[in-house]
Amino acid sequence: MKHPKTIVRYNGTLYELAVDVGSMSYDSVAELLDYLAGELRRQARADSGRGRKLLAGELEKGAQNVEGARNAIREAWEICKPHMLGD
Repeated sequence: MKHPKTIVRYNGTLYELAVDVGSMSYDSVAELLDYLAGELRRQARADSGRGRKLLAGELEKGAQNVEGARNAIREAWEICKPHMLGD
């Protein structure tokens, strides 16, 4: 299947995945979001190359929104970092 509804290497539900990711350190969450934004952008370029301009545009918007979330989480990490590194 080209676009699966689950992650083969993860046995939990999507909700459990969200909770597990949300429980990670904020710098790790930001790193994950950075990878996700990059993957969405890669798909946008590929779809643009196939003439799917509307889809590519929406994927690009999604990548930008994920980058916004990444930036906010990075800021949260900067706030928490002094307290986290002392643990």
